[in-house]
Amino acid sequence: MRNDIQRRIRRSKDCERRTGKWLLEHDGPDPRFIPGQGIATATGRVGHITAMQIDCISMTYACEVKQVKVWAGLWKFWKQIVVMAARQGKEPMMKFEPTNEDSSGVPNFHIITESRHGELLDIERQWRAEHGEKTYGRR
Repeated sequence: MRNDIQRRIRRSKDCERRTGKWLLEHDGPDPRFIPGQGIATATGRVGHITAMQIDCISMTYACEVKQVKVWAGLWKFWKQIVVMAARQGKEPMMKFEPTNEDSSGVPNFHIITESRHGELLDIERQWRAEHGEKTYGRR
């Protein structure tokens, strides 16, 4: 029988695999790290290469996956905007503007739902295909 630490590690790796597959499905692979060809696994994971310090990679994203219990205050804010956005027939989005002492040079960030993010990536990928543009990563 597995102990608690082994179960947590297994859940963490499964979460990385699901996230990597999701990124490959919606964003496509990074051509420098073709899944299953050495560095990235077939699921887009690169977490086994600790020097990269990321868990998954896709055409646009370097992704760090955290499977953690969300701080109660943040969870309350997120649930509130999910409910209020639904009432308005909108998609929820939460913005963070860090005020930490070491936040200089660190960009603000938005949280959107996974389904909305998938829709946006699908639209972007379709546009690139229709216009012949091959953009790898950020410009």
